[in-house]
Amino acid sequence: MKYYELAQYRASNRNKLIRAEDVAHVILEKGTQCPLFRSVFWYDEGIVEYLKTNKSVSMYRGIRGIDMIPIDIDKGYNSDEFTQEKLLRFIEKLESLGLDENMFQIFFSGTGFHIFLDNSLFDFQPSVFLPEQIAQTLVNAGLIDDPAIIRGNQLIRIENSLNEKSGLFKIPLTLEEAKTLSLEKIRELAKTQRLDFQYLEMDGRNLLEKYIIPSYMFEEGSKVVPNGWKKEDDNFEVNRYAVCIQKLYERGAVEGNRNNVVMRIASHCKRQGMPEDFAIAGMLHWNHKTNQSLDDQQVIERVRQVYRKPYRYGCNDAILKEFCSPMCLFYKHKNLDANNLMNLTDLDKAFEERLQIIENKDRYINLKDIFGLEVDCVLYPGELVVFQGDTGLNKTSIIQNIMLGVNMVDDVVRPKGLQTIYYGTELSAGIIQMRNYCIVTGYTENEVIKHRDELYKYHTALEHIAVQTGILTTSGIEQLILDYQPQVLVIDYYEQVEHPAWGRSPSIAVADIAKSLSVMAQKYNIILIAISQINRASANNNGIHSGFGSGAVEKTARRLFTISGDQNSPYRIINHVKANSDVLWKNVVLERQDNWRFKRIK
Repeated sequence: MKYYELAQYRASNRNKLIRAEDVAHVILEKGTQCPLFRSVFWYDEGIVEYLKTNKSVSMYRGIRGIDMIPIDIDKGYNSDEFTQEKLLRFIEKLESLGLDENMFQIFFSGTGFHIFLDNSLFDFQPSVFLPEQIAQTLVNAGLIDDPAIIRGNQLIRIENSLNEKSGLFKIPLTLEEAKTLSLEKIRELAKTQRLDFQYLEMDGRNLLEKYIIPSYMFEEGSKVVPNGWKKEDDNFEVNRYAVCIQKLYERGAVEGNRNNVVMRIASHCKRQGMPEDFAIAGMLHWNHKTNQSLDDQQVIERVRQVYRKPYRYGCNDAILKEFCSPMCLFYKHKNLDANNLMNLTDLDKAFEERLQIIENKDRYINLKDIFGLEVDCVLYPGELVVFQGDTGLNKTSIIQNIMLGVNMVDDVVRPKGLQTIYYGTELSAGIIQMRNYCIVTGYTENEVIKHRDELYKYHTALEHIAVQTGILTTSGIEQLILDYQPQVLVIDYYEQVEHPAWGRSPSIAVADIAKSLSVMAQKYNIILIAISQINRASANNNGIHSGFGSGAVEKTARRLFTISGDQNSPYRIINHVKANSDVLWKNVVLERQDNWRFKRIK
């Protein structure tokens, strides 16, 4: 008997089993009520016994099988046009391999697309190593680039179930519909289930069997690695360049910090211009120097993580310091990570990345859409943006409205979905979340409490926001960026950031914090929004360029906005007082509603 793992309402609500023949019944019973997910792989009877003594499927290492292999054309932060273009390009790839419409099924997921390849194309047999075998086979066939996207415990949305992000259903499409219909017409179809859709009988005729990596290659002791590379004995001689990296590599995998060591060696390889595949091969070799090796797939995932994100580790890194040596060329000045000089090629690359950001509206925030301005006011990655005002003027709530995509003219919420970390200690996490729910639902606080059982429906409007509480230093904030890679970081507020100079000289503390935040915004290419108090003298005299402690806040900010008003009044006035290029504007009047949304008055 076949079993799938089932999750209802959200993908994290998992570790429940359903028989394969009962999936259709669940769709009929609950598909219109809530999101439904199932495991990509099916399980045999072994999973039933396993869950009797284990709480989670995540560590299951028994037999898995598969009927349909999913390819996810994820919308993510892409535009609709780009997402549909990705779908059409992938269909062209399938057709170039000789596939026709009775070998794969296309679905609109409610936001992006899924393409299910029928297993009759490959004839994969159930096994312990099936996820790894499928991943490497799809890479071999040129259908995916990253094998890490195929995971044994992966879930996928069930067809004809609700997509909570869009309010639409995941529906099947014919090949002709996928090629010819506009996204608007597809969304119209997805407003209801397509239970009467006529699925074609699948027959892949083993067309892609030639790309299969044999299952025996994945048995213990026979790991598959790029280009057929195998572990061999090596002779190792340390030279004077980055001795710590060489020592870590020579030592091999040692339980306790193996993942962290992979990331540090891979980061060094990346900075030296080594190709990603070269780094993967080297790290897989490193992984088998000892009998404490990681799963190879884990090593590959960590290397790819480093190559796709700006992880950098210098001489002061805790792990690298342990292997520091006076013989190292970098020992005297501890500047392993100091080479930031950019040549013409580097500058052109940065220029192209900037153009891509400008062209991709999903990468930035345009306050024109928030405040209903007549001119663009764009917050780009790499910018430190400061909102400045006196205490009691709801600065935090205004920023929450911006992060949640409130259109303050039409009074609707359209989240941008940029991955955001909010750091602040002034309000508790519970209060922040209460106001988040008020803003996205339009409910007052009492109404939110009354409807608490329905709040899961709004999770997709909030899932891009994470909250960091507790005291942080500037180095702690930088580590937060490295660990979680946000697209937006909100610091609420400057004075909450720990600094040794606060007691003796607030001016020095603010200047140092402001400079550090500005550098981080550029270094990690994120939108960094900081809230700043104004000093009492400025507040009493309606000053707009006198941040708490010093003028460093205004000097380092790429954009500066002021918030003014009477604490006892619901009205707030926003002024744009500093920008590098955009037109400045002033006297945008907002009114705070009982649901913590702000509405523009004039």
